[in-house]
Amino acid sequence: MTTIYALATPPGRSALALIRVSGPKSHDILKTVFKPLSGKQKNFVVTRGTFSGIDDVICVKYPNHKSFTGEKSFEVISHGNPVIISLIFEKLENAGAVFASPGEFTKRSFLSGKINLMQAESICALISAKSERLLKFALTSLSRENLSYLDAISELVIKLLSEIEVRLNFPEELIPCIQWGLYKNELRCLIDKIKTILKSHYFQTKMMEGFSIAICGMPNVGKSTLLNSISGQDKSLVYDLPGTTRDIIDVEFVTDGFSFTFIDTAGLHKDAQDPVEKMGIHKTKEKIKTVCLVIALVLETCNESMYFDLCLLENSIIEVFNKIDLHENCKGISGKTHCAISVLIKSVISIIFFEEDFSLEYNIAINKRQKNEFDKIYTGLNNVLLLLSENDAFGKEEFVAEELNYILTSLESLYGKNIRNGVLEQIFSSFCIGK
Repeated sequence: MTTIYALATPPGRSALALIRVSGPKSHDILKTVFKPLSGKQKNFVVTRGTFSGIDDVICVKYPNHKSFTGEKSFEVISHGNPVIISLIFEKLENAGAVFASPGEFTKRSFLSGKINLMQAESICALISAKSERLLKFALTSLSRENLSYLDAISELVIKLLSEIEVRLNFPEELIPCIQWGLYKNELRCLIDKIKTILKSHYFQTKMMEGFSIAICGMPNVGKSTLLNSISGQDKSLVYDLPGTTRDIIDVEFVTDGFSFTFIDTAGLHKDAQDPVEKMGIHKTKEKIKTVCLVIALVLETCNESMYFDLCLLENSIIEVFNKIDLHENCKGISGKTHCAISVLIKSVISIIFFEEDFSLEYNIAINKRQKNEFDKIYTGLNNVLLLLSENDAFGKEEFVAEELNYILTSLESLYGKNIRNGVLEQIFSSFCIGK
């Protein structure tokens, strides 16, 4: 195993820089390149000194099993001058260290058993999180305690599979019948948990992708003015002449960790003659198919919205009365005076959250690869439960075992290690075969 090094802070000029070194020779390298201010090499943890006369640095030394990688390692905190960093790299190379490849420190942490594969992937999610809520998702998944549901699934699968295997492979042994009923409730609880995790992935994906809301209506109903009011700036051109907006313009609105994109569209009507305006209307209709919600702006409670009913049938629509500044005792909004705009935004968010069923608290971050494995586990557990419900699975033990083996394969993919040895251990420890 080589000893590796890398810059752990962003490249470029900064006040400080952190360089990480890990591997079997790291402490030997440290002795050759670092000199504590006391002048003595001692078994320090954190101390100040000089790095080969290049810079005055702080050094943190980690013994085996105490570092992130599980190896002997040390970290150097130097000034963030690129010239200093380059010279330190040169000294480390001369001492026998090699530059780490991307993700190699985390890979070594996984290989040493410090973290499992899901935790390793959570580190990537933690670094790339773009909101506080996504950050909490990643931190939750990084915690080993919060992944206990995986252990619960593994224990149940291994226990049930070992009971089946011992009866299939040692039929001559007088072993009591499997109490299938004891497993059904556990299976149902785990199925519900995985269902929540899968919903959590959808929730997490929506947090990253955001929600899109189209502002639609007849020409000159104030769509562009409303967009400008929401954004707080003149994003869209506003003019009294109908048909001013020909292209799609959007603004992003972020609240509570969620991104909402409001989209200004061309005015919808059937009598467009101008080719460019027709293209704008066509683009609007295509865009409407992809959004979560449509705000149908109207100027009065008449049949203006009938056209929306024809072309937006598959979308969620809210009809909003605009330009109430021109009327007395009217309920609605005014994009021009910003009246009730905040109320409209809250209503839009509430409608989207209600329709997306975000009433539960989801706090487990999983990526697409993990989601695919959880899909397989969810299907497998449901199949096992179905088999157990059919005459207590009598005569179907082999089918149950096959499903359980499929589940084990997905669990191993999530853990990143072989857990099938647990089946053998369970067989020989619990049933005393061959004593």
